[in-house]
Amino acid sequence: MKNNSLERLAKAYNKIDETILKQYTKLTSPLEKTIGKKGKYLLSTILGLSSIYSIFQSSILLPESTTNLFVSGALSIETIKRSSTECVKKDEDITDSTITANSAAYVSKKISKIMRTPLLGVGLFNLCVGAIEFSDYVTNGNSESLNNGTGHLYAGYSFASLASSMYINDSNPKLLEKEPQKVDALERFYQRIKKSLTILKPIPVPVLNLGENRKWKT
Repeated sequence: MKNNSLERLAKAYNKIDETILKQYTKLTSPLEKTIGKKGKYLLSTILGLSSIYSIFQSSILLPESTTNLFVSGALSIETIKRSSTECVKKDEDITDSTITANSAAYVSKKISKIMRTPLLGVGLFNLCVGAIEFSDYVTNGNSESLNNGTGHLYAGYSFASLASSMYINDSNPKLLEKEPQKVDALERFYQRIKKSLTILKPIPVPVLNLGENRKWKT
């Protein structure tokens, strides 16, 4: 029973992760078509660098979040290392098989797949907390709320940009090729339902006009 629950949870997690990855793929596809794969890896590197800067600023404003500095910093450095390495390669040298063959890149990709969705969630949560704290400062003039809000906004951006960097690294145009198949399947299902409904034609019910057959007694 427990194994079935874990399997369902894993499938749901993978489904959410793949859906987010598709959206990042849609965003990076024009860039990849324009200047090649190195374009997305360059963007990923920039986001990774901005993540390190933001988490450093957050740790200054929120000293209790120093742990975040080490976790986010370590993951950012690993992501930057991977994206910058791929960035200097030629497009024809960047394939899934070459990444798999490189044990370090393969491990980095596996870590990225596990961490990117939770990091994005934590980032969005911190951004919301920061917005609430900042609104409290605007409304009540609480200087502590300004400090905490700015710290949470920095942390939120750091985690979100790190997750984005990971998703961009793993964006894959092949994921978008699967979508037309799903659309065709839904279209066929719709046509079957429509055909079934046309077969079930309504049976006309005769209406008796009792007025014509009624006889009046005099």
